Amino acid sequence: MQRVEPRVPSGFRDFSPEESRRRHWLFTQLRQVFELFGYDPIETPAVELLEILLGKYGEEAEKLVFRILNSGDFLKDVPEEIRQTNDYKKWLKHISDKGLRYDLTVPLARYVAQNRGKITLPFKRYQIQPVWRAERPQKGRFREFVQCDADVIGSYDPYYDFEMVLLLDEGFRKIGLGDHRKILINDRRLLQEVFKTFGIEGDGFRKATGIIDKLDKVGIDKVKQLLESEGFSADQIANIEQWLGFKDPEEARKYINDDEAIKPIITLLKQIKDPGITNVEWTPSLVRGLDYYTGTIYEVVLEGAPVGSVSGGGRYDNLTELFGVPNMPGIGISFGADRILTAMEMLKIEPWDTYHTNKVMVILATDKVSWKTLNSVVADIRAQNIPVEILPQKKMKKAFKTANNKNVRITIIIGDREVETAEWGVKDMQTGKQESIPVEKVAETVLNMLS
Repeated sequence: MQRVEPRVPSGFRDFSPEESRRRHWLFTQLRQVFELFGYDPIETPAVELLEILLGKYGEEAEKLVFRILNSGDFLKDVPEEIRQTNDYKKWLKHISDKGLRYDLTVPLARYVAQNRGKITLPFKRYQIQPVWRAERPQKGRFREFVQCDADVIGSYDPYYDFEMVLLLDEGFRKIGLGDHRKILINDRRLLQEVFKTFGIEGDGFRKATGIIDKLDKVGIDKVKQLLESEGFSADQIANIEQWLGFKDPEEARKYINDDEAIKPIITLLKQIKDPGITNVEWTPSLVRGLDYYTGTIYEVVLEGAPVGSVSGGGRYDNLTELFGVPNMPGIGISFGADRILTAMEMLKIEPWDTYHTNKVMVILATDKVSWKTLNSVVADIRAQNIPVEILPQKKMKKAFKTANNKNVRITIIIGDREVETAEWGVKDMQTGKQESIPVEKVAETVLNMLS
């Protein structure tokens, strides 16, 4: 029989133990940052009703929602007249009513709407879970990836717009990328007011910003071509090009005098300067493609690592209205774990080294050991957050090969002789030095070697 090599579908991935440790390390660091700022964890289902997912992201984004076929005979509810057509859109609502979550923000809005009588406002939550998008797989872009989100629900106070910058600054500092990150900010309110003076509103605004969102990928000349192909006038295109060249939001006064539209971004930039947060830029081309954003928007890129934006977010003050709950403003940011780890690899930043190499392995080459004694020694080491693995293996050569393959730093060897003498072998796998240590001193010796 010919062997068939099992494969993972394109855009999905397996993770080796080494990769999984790095991911766990990253999640642990971000979880600590979120909790330091007072955010509590929640989790939501991977599957949401399509009535929850659709109508929230915009037409282009919703093409990327993974739909799930109804259970059993999913064709039974398709009317005969639709069966005779080739229009797949007409089939969809009859064969699928569920989908995989596209992000963590819309499920959060649903969660808040369902639990509005139980949560305390402002509700500060963080969530670290996978999401799915039916995109074309490419470098830094996957069909399944983990988002690490932090959101505040239930407050219009502009302080939280500032806190998002603090979270981004602290988060990237915590994971060793503080010197590489650049935080880009803009405001959808300002964008809408400026574009209104260009005669661009409603669907025209969504089309124009959707094209501008491609600026970093295709360049200004291609953006102008796309705007022209969508029917925007020469004057509108010229105004948009001039807007994209601005360096300070105060320049927007060339088009508007509305302080209500320009004040939030001016205030935020002043707040950022006060504590001396550096490498934050107002970026007029930043639009954030999702339709639900209503105010301040954020993106983070990493200098020296061209993987695209590694974090983003913004204010969405109307999202829960879609679930019948008005006056429930929200704001949040998301760290893209997969792109961050890809960027750290490109930048050769590996702060997790001690996290996964300070590992101890007990090579148990005898059946005569006292489990009470062994458990006591192991417990003392694990109490200092040092992982200890017990390997029952009597062939030393094979045991040491296993330890090397697992990046073990120290091995404790227990054979018949070690039990009889009450002195266990302790070997530094980096230097190759091995000593016989009295049992009562083994844990202390190991911890000193790792300190």
